[in-house]
Amino acid sequence: MKKAEFGQLPMPVQDYLLYLEAIKGHSELSVIEYASDLRTFFRYLAKEKNLYPPDTPDDQMDLRQINMEFIKTITLSDAYQFLIYCKNQRGNAEATRARRVIAIRRFFIYLTDNRHLLEENPMKVLDAPKTKKALPKYMTLEEARHLLSVVDGKHKERDYAILTLLLNCGMRLSELVSIDYNDIKSNDTLVITGKGNKERTVYLNDACKSAVSAYMRVRPHDGVKDRALFLSSRNQRINPKIFEKCRLPLTASHCVNKIITEMCVFEVTDKGLLMTEINPEFTVDQIKEATAAPFEVAVDLKSMLD
Repeated sequence: MKKAEFGQLPMPVQDYLLYLEAIKGHSELSVIEYASDLRTFFRYLAKEKNLYPPDTPDDQMDLRQINMEFIKTITLSDAYQFLIYCKNQRGNAEATRARRVIAIRRFFIYLTDNRHLLEENPMKVLDAPKTKKALPKYMTLEEARHLLSVVDGKHKERDYAILTLLLNCGMRLSELVSIDYNDIKSNDTLVITGKGNKERTVYLNDACKSAVSAYMRVRPHDGVKDRALFLSSRNQRINPKIFEKCRLPLTASHCVNKIITEMCVFEVTDKGLLMTEINPEFTVDQIKEATAAPFEVAVDLKSMLD
Protein backbone atom coordinates (compact mmCIF):
# COMPACT_ATOMS: atom_id res chain seq x y z
CA MET A 1 0.00 0.00 0.00
CA LYS A 2 1.18 3.52 -0.80
CA LYS A 3 0.61 6.63 1.26
CA ALA A 4 -1.17 8.22 -1.70
CA GLU A 5 -3.92 5.62 -1.26
CA PHE A 6 -4.84 6.83 2.26
CA GLY A 7 -7.50 9.07 0.72
CA GLN A 8 -9.48 5.97 -0.30
CA LEU A 9 -9.92 4.86 3.31
CA PRO A 10 -12.81 5.72 5.67
CA MET A 11 -12.44 9.24 7.04
CA PRO A 12 -12.10 8.06 10.69
CA VAL A 13 -9.21 5.86 9.58
CA GLN A 14 -7.59 8.74 7.70
CA ASP A 15 -7.81 10.89 10.85
CA TYR A 16 -6.27 8.07 12.88
CA LEU A 17 -3.33 7.71 10.49
CA LEU A 18 -2.62 11.44 10.75
CA TYR A 19 -2.70 11.10 14.54
CA LEU A 20 -0.21 8.21 14.44
CA GLU A 21 2.33 10.15 12.41
CA ALA A 22 1.83 13.66 13.82
CA ILE A 23 1.23 12.92 17.51
CA LYS A 24 2.53 9.41 18.19
CA GLY A 25 5.60 9.93 15.99
CA HIS A 26 5.35 6.63 14.11
CA SER A 27 7.52 6.19 11.03
CA GLU A 28 5.92 6.37 7.59
CA LEU A 29 6.41 2.62 7.11
CA SER A 30 4.66 1.85 10.41
CA VAL A 31 1.72 4.10 9.48
CA ILE A 32 1.43 2.35 6.11
CA GLU A 33 1.33 -1.01 7.92
CA TYR A 34 -1.54 0.21 10.12
CA ALA A 35 -3.33 1.54 7.03
CA SER A 36 -2.92 -1.73 5.16
CA ASP A 37 -4.28 -3.81 8.06
CA LEU A 38 -7.26 -1.52 8.62
CA ARG A 39 -8.03 -1.45 4.91
CA THR A 40 -8.12 -5.27 4.88
CA PHE A 41 -10.41 -5.22 7.93
CA PHE A 42 -12.88 -2.76 6.44
CA ARG A 43 -12.87 -4.43 3.03
CA TYR A 44 -13.92 -7.64 4.77
CA LEU A 45 -16.63 -5.87 6.78
CA ALA A 46 -17.95 -4.00 3.75
CA LYS A 47 -18.73 -7.35 2.12
CA GLU A 48 -19.97 -9.06 5.29
CA LYS A 49 -22.35 -6.17 6.06
CA ASN A 50 -23.61 -6.03 2.46
CA LEU A 51 -22.11 -2.73 1.37
CA TYR A 52 -20.67 -4.69 -1.54
CA PRO A 53 -21.42 -8.12 -3.07
CA PRO A 54 -19.06 -10.87 -1.81
CA ASP A 55 -17.42 -11.25 -5.25
CA THR A 56 -16.46 -7.56 -5.58
CA PRO A 57 -12.70 -7.17 -6.32
CA ASP A 58 -10.93 -5.39 -3.48
CA ASP A 59 -9.53 -2.65 -5.72
CA GLN A 60 -13.08 -1.73 -6.81
CA MET A 61 -14.33 -1.01 -3.30
CA ASP A 62 -14.68 2.61 -2.21
CA LEU A 63 -14.25 2.60 1.56
CA ARG A 64 -14.85 6.33 1.93
CA GLN A 65 -18.57 5.68 2.35
CA ILE A 66 -17.87 3.94 5.67
CA ASN A 67 -18.67 6.40 8.46
CA MET A 68 -19.06 6.33 12.24
CA GLU A 69 -22.60 4.98 11.99
CA PHE A 70 -21.21 1.94 10.20
CA ILE A 71 -18.32 1.61 12.64
CA LYS A 72 -20.75 1.65 15.59
CA THR A 73 -22.28 -1.58 14.24
CA ILE A 74 -18.98 -3.47 14.45
CA THR A 75 -18.86 -6.07 17.22
CA LEU A 76 -16.22 -8.22 18.87
CA SER A 77 -17.64 -11.20 16.97
CA ASP A 78 -17.02 -9.37 13.69
CA ALA A 79 -13.35 -9.03 14.63
CA TYR A 80 -13.00 -12.71 15.48
CA GLN A 81 -14.75 -13.68 12.24
CA PHE A 82 -12.26 -11.44 10.43
CA LEU A 83 -9.35 -13.28 12.06
CA ILE A 84 -10.82 -16.61 10.97
CA TYR A 85 -11.09 -15.21 7.43
CA CYS A 86 -7.44 -14.09 7.60
CA LYS A 87 -6.38 -17.57 8.69
CA ASN A 88 -8.48 -19.69 6.35
CA GLN A 89 -8.95 -17.49 3.27
CA ARG A 90 -5.82 -15.34 3.25
CA GLY A 91 -3.46 -17.89 4.81
CA ASN A 92 -2.10 -15.35 7.31
CA ALA A 93 0.34 -16.72 9.89
CA GLU A 94 -0.06 -16.12 13.62
CA ALA A 95 2.30 -13.13 13.59
CA THR A 96 0.37 -11.42 10.79
CA ARG A 97 -2.97 -11.98 12.53
CA ALA A 98 -1.52 -10.71 15.81
CA ARG A 99 -0.35 -7.56 14.03
CA ARG A 100 -3.83 -7.03 12.57
CA VAL A 101 -5.33 -7.38 16.07
CA ILE A 102 -3.01 -4.65 17.34
CA ALA A 103 -4.06 -2.33 14.50
CA ILE A 104 -7.77 -2.92 15.16
CA ARG A 105 -7.46 -2.65 18.93
CA ARG A 106 -5.49 0.61 18.82
CA PHE A 107 -7.84 2.13 16.25
CA PHE A 108 -10.83 1.53 18.52
CA ILE A 109 -8.93 2.86 21.54
CA TYR A 110 -8.36 6.04 19.53
CA LEU A 111 -12.06 6.32 18.65
CA THR A 112 -13.15 5.69 22.25
CA ASP A 113 -10.55 7.39 24.45
CA ASN A 114 -9.07 10.08 22.20
CA ARG A 115 -11.97 11.17 20.02
CA HIS A 116 -14.87 10.05 22.26
CA LEU A 117 -16.77 8.91 19.18
CA LEU A 118 -17.73 5.62 20.83
CA GLU A 119 -19.26 5.25 24.28
CA GLU A 120 -17.76 1.80 24.77
CA ASN A 121 -14.86 0.05 23.08
CA PRO A 122 -16.11 -3.24 21.53
CA MET A 123 -12.50 -4.39 21.01
CA LYS A 124 -11.38 -3.91 24.60
CA VAL A 125 -11.04 -7.65 25.19
CA LEU A 126 -9.97 -8.62 21.65
CA ASP A 127 -7.21 -11.21 22.06
CA ALA A 128 -4.36 -11.83 19.63
CA PRO A 129 -3.12 -15.26 18.51
CA LYS A 130 -0.06 -16.43 20.37
CA THR A 131 3.07 -16.23 18.26
CA LYS A 132 6.14 -18.38 18.62
CA LYS A 133 9.45 -16.66 19.23
CA ALA A 134 12.26 -17.61 16.89
CA LEU A 135 15.95 -17.02 17.36
CA PRO A 136 17.32 -14.36 15.01
CA LYS A 137 19.42 -15.50 12.07
CA TYR A 138 23.05 -14.52 12.41
CA MET A 139 26.39 -14.67 10.64
CA THR A 140 29.20 -16.80 11.99
CA LEU A 141 32.45 -15.13 13.05
CA GLU A 142 34.15 -16.60 10.00
CA GLU A 143 31.45 -15.22 7.67
CA ALA A 144 31.71 -11.78 9.28
CA ARG A 145 35.48 -11.71 8.91
CA HIS A 146 35.23 -12.76 5.28
CA LEU A 147 32.65 -10.06 4.59
CA LEU A 148 34.95 -7.38 6.01
CA SER A 149 37.96 -8.78 4.17
CA VAL A 150 36.43 -8.29 0.70
CA VAL A 151 35.47 -4.63 1.15
CA ASP A 152 37.22 -2.61 -1.52
CA GLY A 153 36.65 0.11 -4.07
CA LYS A 154 36.17 3.86 -4.15
CA HIS A 155 34.12 3.97 -0.94
CA LYS A 156 35.88 1.19 0.94
CA GLU A 157 36.34 3.24 4.15
CA ARG A 158 32.64 4.09 4.23
CA ASP A 159 31.51 0.56 3.42
CA TYR A 160 33.87 -0.95 5.98
CA ALA A 161 32.56 1.43 8.67
CA ILE A 162 28.96 0.60 7.76
CA LEU A 163 29.55 -3.13 8.08
CA THR A 164 31.54 -2.77 11.27
CA LEU A 165 28.75 -0.80 12.97
CA LEU A 166 26.08 -3.24 11.76
CA LEU A 167 28.09 -6.21 13.02
CA ASN A 168 28.90 -4.70 16.41
CA CYS A 169 26.09 -2.37 17.46
CA GLY A 170 22.88 -4.37 16.95
CA MET A 171 21.07 -1.75 14.87
CA ARG A 172 18.66 -1.88 11.96
CA LEU A 173 19.73 -0.65 8.53
CA SER A 174 17.16 2.16 8.76
CA GLU A 175 18.72 3.22 12.08
CA LEU A 176 22.22 3.18 10.62
CA VAL A 177 21.43 5.43 7.66
CA SER A 178 19.68 7.91 9.98
CA ILE A 179 22.85 8.50 12.04
CA ASP A 180 24.24 12.03 11.94
CA TYR A 181 27.93 12.62 12.56
CA ASN A 182 27.13 14.57 15.74
CA ASP A 183 25.37 11.49 17.15
CA ILE A 184 28.85 10.15 17.92
CA LYS A 185 29.85 11.65 21.27
CA SER A 186 33.25 12.45 22.72
CA ASN A 187 32.89 9.67 25.32
CA ASP A 188 32.90 7.03 22.55
CA THR A 189 29.14 6.50 22.58
CA LEU A 190 26.63 6.61 19.75
CA VAL A 191 23.05 7.81 20.03
CA ILE A 192 20.73 5.72 17.84
CA THR A 193 17.18 6.79 17.00
CA GLY A 194 14.93 3.77 16.60
CA LYS A 195 11.24 3.13 16.02
CA GLY A 196 8.90 5.77 17.37
CA ASN A 197 11.83 8.22 17.58
CA LYS A 198 13.04 6.45 20.72
CA GLU A 199 16.71 7.05 21.44
CA ARG A 200 19.22 4.63 22.91
CA THR A 201 22.93 4.90 23.58
CA VAL A 202 25.48 2.26 22.60
CA TYR A 203 29.18 2.14 23.43
CA LEU A 204 31.59 1.89 20.52
CA ASN A 205 34.33 -0.72 20.79
CA ASP A 206 37.82 -0.29 19.35
CA ALA A 207 36.83 -1.83 16.00
CA CYS A 208 33.97 0.64 15.56
CA LYS A 209 36.04 3.63 16.66
CA SER A 210 38.86 2.72 14.28
CA ALA A 211 36.53 2.15 11.31
CA VAL A 212 34.57 5.37 11.84
CA SER A 213 37.77 7.41 12.34
CA ALA A 214 39.23 6.05 9.11
CA TYR A 215 36.03 6.95 7.26
CA MET A 216 35.77 10.44 8.75
CA ARG A 217 39.25 11.22 7.43
CA VAL A 218 38.01 10.73 3.86
CA ARG A 219 34.33 11.70 4.26
CA PRO A 220 33.50 14.65 1.96
CA HIS A 221 33.08 17.97 3.76
CA ASP A 222 33.29 20.79 1.25
CA GLY A 223 29.87 21.86 0.05
CA VAL A 224 28.12 19.06 1.99
CA LYS A 225 25.09 20.37 3.89
CA ASP A 226 23.75 17.00 4.99
CA ARG A 227 24.71 16.03 8.54
CA ALA A 228 24.39 12.35 7.71
CA LEU A 229 27.33 10.26 8.86
CA PHE A 230 27.25 8.05 5.78
CA LEU A 231 27.02 9.78 2.42
CA SER A 232 26.25 8.44 -1.03
CA SER A 233 28.34 9.20 -4.11
CA ARG A 234 26.10 12.28 -4.51
CA ASN A 235 27.06 13.48 -1.02
CA GLN A 236 23.55 12.82 0.28
CA ARG A 237 22.23 10.55 3.02
CA ILE A 238 22.35 6.93 1.93
CA ASN A 239 19.02 5.33 0.97
CA PRO A 240 18.38 2.10 2.91
CA LYS A 241 16.84 0.34 -0.08
CA ILE A 242 18.56 -2.49 -1.91
CA PHE A 243 19.69 -0.88 -5.15
CA GLU A 244 18.79 -2.24 -8.54
CA LYS A 245 22.45 -1.95 -9.51
CA CYS A 246 24.49 -2.67 -6.41
CA ARG A 247 27.12 -0.02 -5.67
CA LEU A 248 28.93 -1.93 -2.92
CA PRO A 249 31.87 -4.09 -4.03
CA LEU A 250 31.21 -6.44 -1.13
CA THR A 251 28.10 -7.76 -2.93
CA ALA A 252 29.93 -8.43 -6.15
CA SER A 253 29.77 -11.83 -7.83
CA HIS A 254 30.77 -14.75 -5.56
CA CYS A 255 31.14 -12.52 -2.45
CA VAL A 256 27.63 -12.62 -1.02
CA ASN A 257 24.89 -15.13 -1.87
CA LYS A 258 22.31 -14.18 0.75
CA ILE A 259 20.78 -10.89 1.96
CA ILE A 260 18.98 -10.95 5.31
CA THR A 261 16.76 -8.00 6.29
CA GLU A 262 14.13 -7.49 8.98
CA MET A 263 11.48 -7.98 6.29
CA CYS A 264 12.70 -11.00 4.35
CA VAL A 265 15.58 -13.13 3.12
CA PHE A 266 16.90 -12.88 -0.45
CA GLU A 267 19.07 -15.45 -2.20
CA VAL A 268 21.42 -13.87 -4.76
CA THR A 269 21.17 -16.04 -7.89
CA ASP A 270 22.53 -15.78 -11.43
CA LYS A 271 19.08 -14.52 -12.50
CA GLY A 272 18.80 -11.89 -9.73
CA LEU A 273 17.24 -11.76 -6.28
CA LEU A 274 14.95 -14.55 -5.09
CA MET A 275 12.91 -14.02 -1.92
CA THR A 276 12.99 -17.33 -0.04
CA GLU A 277 11.74 -16.29 3.41
CA ILE A 278 9.36 -13.57 4.60
CA ASN A 279 8.64 -11.94 7.92
CA PRO A 280 4.91 -12.62 8.51
CA GLU A 281 4.51 -9.03 9.77
CA PHE A 282 5.00 -7.78 6.19
CA THR A 283 3.37 -8.43 2.84
CA VAL A 284 5.10 -8.99 -0.49
CA ASP A 285 3.71 -5.67 -1.73
CA GLN A 286 5.22 -3.83 1.25
CA ILE A 287 8.59 -5.43 0.55
CA LYS A 288 8.40 -4.41 -3.11
CA GLU A 289 7.77 -0.81 -2.06
CA ALA A 290 10.79 -0.91 0.27
CA THR A 291 13.12 -2.56 -2.26
CA ALA A 292 14.32 -0.75 -5.36
CA ALA A 293 15.68 -3.92 -6.93
CA PRO A 294 13.35 -6.32 -8.79
CA PHE A 295 13.04 -9.78 -7.29
CA GLU A 296 11.19 -13.07 -7.71
CA VAL A 297 9.25 -14.88 -4.99
CA ALA A 298 10.16 -18.52 -4.35
CA VAL A 299 7.41 -21.06 -4.99
CA ASP A 300 8.09 -22.60 -1.57
CA LEU A 301 8.29 -19.24 0.25
CA LYS A 302 8.85 -19.87 3.95
CA SER A 303 8.27 -17.84 7.10
CA MET A 304 11.34 -16.36 8.81
CA LEU A 305 9.82 -17.50 12.11
CA ASP A 306 9.86 -21.20 11.18
